[in-house]
Amino acid sequence: MVTHIARLGKVIGQYEPEDLEKALADGSVKGDDHWWRQGMTDWKLVSAESPVPPPLPKTEQKAHRAEGGWRIRPKHKPSLYGDEPATEKQLALIKDAGLTDLAGLTKYDASRWLDLILGTDDGRKSLNERQFQAMQQKQAENEEAGLGCDGHRTPSGKYSEEIKFILKCFEDKKEEARQSIEDDPDSKEYYISSLKDDEKECRQEVEEQMTWRAEYWIWVIKCSMAKTQEKRWEMMSGDENWETYMYVEDALAEKLFAVASRLPRVPTKKEVKDLLTRLDTVSDNWDDAQPDLLLAELLKVIVK
Repeated sequence: MVTHIARLGKVIGQYEPEDLEKALADGSVKGDDHWWRQGMTDWKLVSAESPVPPPLPKTEQKAHRAEGGWRIRPKHKPSLYGDEPATEKQLALIKDAGLTDLAGLTKYDASRWLDLILGTDDGRKSLNERQFQAMQQKQAENEEAGLGCDGHRTPSGKYSEEIKFILKCFEDKKEEARQSIEDDPDSKEYYISSLKDDEKECRQEVEEQMTWRAEYWIWVIKCSMAKTQEKRWEMMSGDENWETYMYVEDALAEKLFAVASRLPRVPTKKEVKDLLTRLDTVSDNWDDAQPDLLLAELLKVIVK
């Protein structure tokens, strides 16, 4: 039963049930994404209704530990990781399942514990329900604060956060490759080759996010140049992503339109992407701290 996930009007993945659970757990699928499966008439918001399908009836089930066994911290076992502490991501997932006995937990023991949680129906249910509730609560808090773009002031900030997430995942893969080469030097060429493929995929994903980011700002600029409010609404709704774009707080949207309307022309996508790259090297949160900064800088570049 494949579930299609879309973000800002574009399908970003197709997931089997077990893969979808992992994607929700590690943040690859977010609360303001939409999902659809064959037989549905409309797409649904992830934060409004969980996309994880109910388990299919099983004629035979693998033997699991006794009910509630996943709630008990596994006894420590030595491993190649030594006593390396559990990662933040591991600890966060275990906490999401409602477990709190985490002091001194090693990376290997955390991995074993997560296998137990995800390997039982009750464990998966606890994790999914608690994550879904937290997602809904976060969504409500964001909406109340006027942060409709997954906690950011504009979609540009959301895309920027996605880029940081992609780069962080690649750094994790680099560390895993380093560890694997250290443990198995004879397979060094394999790990290096695999890492090159990961790096290529990372670059492609970052470029895609930067393109969407630039398209958002060009949309703002084009809409700002409408001569009447009616024409602006017509232009705004003409983009397939306009509903997501309009999550921006009204007062901020008007400010962005006001600054953008001073531009003598619509910049090219390359001009916007180059400026985005330059601004990102100066500050990693300018999108939220000063949302009109890119438009103000474009004025300096274009109006000379």
